[in-house]
Amino acid sequence: MPYQLIDTHLQVWNLDKHQYAWMQGDTSILNQTYEMTEVAQTAHLSGVTGAILVQAANTSAETLFLLNQARRRSGFIRGVVGWTDLTDPEKTGLFLETAREEHPLLKGFRHLIHFEPDTNWLLQPTVIESLKLVAEHGYSFDVPAALPIHLDCVKELGQKVPKLRMVIDHLANPVYFGQGVELWEELMELVAENPNVYAKISGLGNGVGTSLWTHYDIHDLLLRTLNVFGAERTFCGSDWPTCLLTGAYDYTWQQYLTSLEALLDKDEENLVFFQNATNFYKL
Repeated sequence: MPYQLIDTHLQVWNLDKHQYAWMQGDTSILNQTYEMTEVAQTAHLSGVTGAILVQAANTSAETLFLLNQARRRSGFIRGVVGWTDLTDPEKTGLFLETAREEHPLLKGFRHLIHFEPDTNWLLQPTVIESLKLVAEHGYSFDVPAALPIHLDCVKELGQKVPKLRMVIDHLANPVYFGQGVELWEELMELVAENPNVYAKISGLGNGVGTSLWTHYDIHDLLLRTLNVFGAERTFCGSDWPTCLLTGAYDYTWQQYLTSLEALLDKDEENLVFFQNATNFYKL
């Protein structure tokens, strides 16, 4: 594996220090603390040369926690996708004015829209105003789309904030595997009309929904993704530790790499595994 490999969706969380609303009532292996010490060696052995830490709670405190984690491992952690209150444009603007200087490892933002009761959360006037500021300051936005309407919102958001760089986390795939793959492809084609929208290959094992999944199960989805976004607007992430529900960190990467290496030439591999993430997150 001669190319560099950036994991664009790595998460850590500490249940003693922070609250994660989505974890309430969760009895799975996810309901425990996960730190960098538990994945760093495995990531190195998997060929991963750098990573992006991604928020898992809609709180500023958790974002500061991630930034502290990133500073401690700045040679490996290349950046953080954090959170700010996008429903408050004034507060967002004040934060962004000093963020570049105070938090150089902060590269983008995300909000857990898939847990919001309002499926049109992204299209609130206050959120749009805040995202205009995010774009003006050169930051990106991760979108954890989980419903067709979320992709509709991405399409409209791109028209309202044309300079905003967005990436669809996990390919928005969990809902669309199986009979709905044609609907998924149609919606992704619509959002891909915006050249500032990218696709993140992550969370696919959980989309298949079984620990017996292999690269064969995701090959068709990856082919369709590359046909829609091209190798120029696609990159990868492990979705650790959530990926542990259906496969270990190294196993997950093995399946992604096996499938993608069969679909890409060497120049395209460099784009998907390294260069696109570097450009998108301004690493």
